[in-house]
Amino acid sequence: MPNLSDGHDTAESFLAEIWREIELARRAGDDTREIRASFRAHFLANPFGRYVQDADEARRVPGKLRFWLRGGTRDTILDLRRLVEDGTVRMHTGSVTEIEHRADGARVHLRDKAGGHRFLDTGFAVNCAGAGPNSKYDPLTEKLLQDGALSKCSISRGLVTGPGCETGIKGVRQLSPATTVFGDEVMAMPLYDAHMLRTYARRTYA
Repeated sequence: MPNLSDGHDTAESFLAEIWREIELARRAGDDTREIRASFRAHFLANPFGRYVQDADEARRVPGKLRFWLRGGTRDTILDLRRLVEDGTVRMHTGSVTEIEHRADGARVHLRDKAGGHRFLDTGFAVNCAGAGPNSKYDPLTEKLLQDGALSKCSISRGLVTGPGCETGIKGVRQLSPATTVFGDEVMAMPLYDAHMLRTYARRTYA
């Protein structure tokens, strides 16, 4: 389990402590799946507000934590590891700045942390980055947003409900992987995990 201290004034301070714990776990031999499970269990048992009390600062944490502890089921993580080890898949770090269509496939342009640019030629490119900034939710969620029964967090861009997943419509509650704020409670980790969704659903109707 991570060893985290209470009362951080900023998201940056708390994230630095989280990164320290992630690095310690990696050096001890844990993989991302095991580290993510440990953090998930910790934050389900410990209210996130004890670590970063300022709500706006707290809302800056989940996005970075999701990036550090990327999603994936046990099977997909093990499959990726196998494909990397046998040379079928190669890992490259960088931000995609452009995908250039060519007669024999695609050229993917990357920018590294130092600002340098390079490109990779491939047979085809698949966008696995998820929804873009102008994407829409399902029709019901869009209608709830339109009517003001739900709102979006200006920092995380996730959905905001009232306490207990309540919306602005009596008797209607909302819970989904896109929900990042429940009343005054800020999610430490996105609800892309079925176990976390079940846990919050049980708490809502307890």
